[in-house]
Formats: sequence, structure tokens, C-alpha cells
Amino acid sequence: MNIRQLLFTAFILTGLTAYLPGETSVSSEPDLSLSGSTGAEALSEVDKLIENRQYLSAWTLLHDRADTIELGDFIVKKSELTLLYYSKTSSHQLFSFDDLDEGETLLELRQRGDSGPDLKLYDPAGALNMVLKETPGRADAWMWLGEYYYQVLTIYGDRWEKPAAETSKLALEAFRKAVSLGEESGELYGKTAYCELMAGEWDAAAGDLKKALEYDGDNGEYYYNLGLAFLNLQQLEEALEYTEKALNLLDEGPEMANALFLASSIHLYMGNEGDAENVLIRGLEVSPEDYRFPDRMIRLALSREDYDGARAAASRLLDLYPDNPENFRTIVQYFYDFGQLEELIPFFNIVTDIYSGKPEIMGNIYFHKGLTEFYLENSEASREAFIKAEEEYSKIFPEDHQVFQIIAGMRERL
Repeated sequence: MNIRQLLFTAFILTGLTAYLPGETSVSSEPDLSLSGSTGAEALSEVDKLIENRQYLSAWTLLHDRADTIELGDFIVKKSELTLLYYSKTSSHQLFSFDDLDEGETLLELRQRGDSGPDLKLYDPAGALNMVLKETPGRADAWMWLGEYYYQVLTIYGDRWEKPAAETSKLALEAFRKAVSLGEESGELYGKTAYCELMAGEWDAAAGDLKKALEYDGDNGEYYYNLGLAFLNLQQLEEALEYTEKALNLLDEGPEMANALFLASSIHLYMGNEGDAENVLIRGLEVSPEDYRFPDRMIRLALSREDYDGARAAASRLLDLYPDNPENFRTIVQYFYDFGQLEELIPFFNIVTDIYSGKPEIMGNIYFHKGLTEFYLENSEASREAFIKAEEEYSKIFPEDHQVFQIIAGMRERL
């Protein structure tokens, strides 16, 4: 592997994420195995209320008729209702429910900031584990236990009471147990595969995603995750095939942007630099606010010794967050890594004209130009840039701001 390939390898996987399979759908059909019992009738009524989006009424009826329902069935239905149809939640330990009006959606309710006083305490994991202790062969209970941990993983990550790695493991174990007991669906396999991707179990994820596609062969997210799995398996032809299928199925937006970024990674691993560039350009068109595309284009252009292209991509990246000094540090670092700092000087001249009259941005431009000249051992040019940076920063920052101390320290080193 040559130096250019090594540089590609260092950044190709950055920014790649697996897709979360969609929410589990629920059947409105009653449990026919309980047909004729009062418990079955109660569960059927609950399902009808759910079908009519009367979730608070369903919750109330379920508890009102609890004495007619077998405990395991009650816990499973309560967990299903809780995990799929809550309006608000606090750490997935407190939940609230509503009867929806026409045109109202759960997503709208969940996106509102207030949690309200009507949160109900419920621990799905504790309740389901109690059921499974008595009836360990109950596949649906294992599935909902996996769903609980899956939601905690994807919503809270490491911000929950357990670390994400542990939550992912618990979800995966429960999903696999459900499958082993005969529970099957495209979403179940898709969510199992997601947990496997998080655990780096690429072969297992690929196998389960193929099973998921047997249920839903037009699911672009499954094809995307297959592309990700095969990329990590270094089976690049297969990775590209599945990713291109995803691109043909996904709508423009974040999902399409992720697939395009994945495709650029695969092309880079395959040495198809021209194809990678074309995909990145398309990514900029699909998602112009996504920093990953100009970020990667800087490094790709530098690796190809296309310095005009690298500066153009750097300008595009800067346009996204012009007042963030971290953006400048990133750009300087990339040119430094490729040993081409001298090619960055024209970039500062270009953006100086663009952002003239905006003191914070101009201060950042001159400061990082000063750093670049310092690294190039151009002492006089560096000193002049730092002086201009002080002049711009003094228009917006107080005299005791730390940036002036940093500049003073750099000038002492010249």
C-alpha cells in the first residue's frame, strides 16, 4: 500500500453510521389463541383503540380489565403499548399517552418540549424479565425486551443509566432469543442487524440484513446497512452493489446523503478517485449543509495534488461555519498533513475578500494565516498576520480575552 492509500485509509470510514430500522408496526388482529375468553375480548378492545389512535383510552382500558387478562399477556400488551405509542417519556422509565385528534401525530407530541404531569411509571425490562422468568420460551416477550433496549440504545446512547455497549448487547441477546423461539419479521432482523453492526459483527449483520430483505426487498436502509457491513468485511464489490441499490431506493435527504458518503468511501478503498469525487459532488447537491462532503473533498483533492480543488472545498467547508475557529484548524491541519501548507496561503487571501467587515471571522482568518506562516518559518508574514488578527479581535473582544494572550505568546516565538 502506497502513501496515498494509507492517507485514504485514515479517513475513509469517518462519518459512516448505520441506519436505524423503522418503528415496529403492530397488528390490530386479536390473539386468536385466547379467543372466547374475557381476556381475549379485553385485548381485542385494546387493539381496536390502538388502531383508532386512542392510546390513552387503550392504556386505561387495559388496566381496568387487568383482572380478566393473564399476567404474561397483560405485560406483553402493556410493553407494546408503552414502547410504540407513548406521547412523552422520561428516560424510558416514565411514559404518557394521549388520544390523538384527527391530523395529530405522535411525532408532533414527542417533539414538544414539555413532558406534562401525566407521566406514568413503568419499567418494561423489569416487567418482561418477570414474565420470562416464569415462561422463558415466550418469544414475544423476548422481542419486546429487545425492543426496549433497542429504543434506549438509539435514543439515549451513553446518556442512559447503562453504557450504550451494554444496552446494545442486551438488545441483541433478546432479539436473538426471540428469533430462536420462532419470532420473525423484517424489522426484527433489521434491528438485530443494527445491534450487530454496532458490535462490529459484520458477518452476522450481513446475514440478518439479507433475511430482512426477504420481507421487505425495497428497503433502502437495509441495503445501505449491507453496504456498510460489506465495506467493513473488505468485500468492496458487494459493498458497492448494495450501496448503489440503496441510492436507487432512498429519497433525497439525510438518508441519501449517508448513502452517497458511504459510496464515496467504497470508491476510495477501490482506488476509484474520479468516481469518489463525482459522488461527493452529488452529495454537496443533495445535502449542501453536510460538512462531510467538503471535508472529504479537501483531502481527496490534496491527495491528487489538485490544490485549486482543495482550496475550493476548503472555502465550501468554511462557508458552513465561518465563525467557528475549529473549522480553520481543520483546514490548516489537512494541508499540513499533506505537506502543502504553502498552498494554503492563497486560500486566506480569497476568504479575506469574502468576509471583509466581519471582525470575528477576519480575526480567525488572520490568526490562522499567522499560524500557517509560522509553520512555514515566514516570520515577518506571520507577525503581520497576528497584528491584523489583534486589530480585528479588538473590535469585539475585551482586552483580557484569552485570544490576545495566545497571540502574544506566538509573537514571542517569532
